[in-house]
Amino acid sequence: MLTSCVFLTKQYCFAKGMLSPNTNIANANEIQNEIRIVQASLLGSILANLLLILGMAFLVGGLRYREQV
Repeated sequence: MLTSCVFLTKQYCFAKGMLSPNTNIANANEIQNEIRIVQASLLGSILANLLLILGMAFLVGGLRYREQV
């Protein structure tokens, strides 16, 4: 999962012009913090969506089956 997240983040940075195909170590170190921010944002978004869906499932289940056995 982490490997694919790193790959997707690098692809995103390349598409936005933050990376070039021949990025050297100095440039990679400069954008390392930006990559971490994008990764944290992706992880936060995934976790928030999981919690939202779980909460909605509990809500709908509680509305449909009012009495729990």
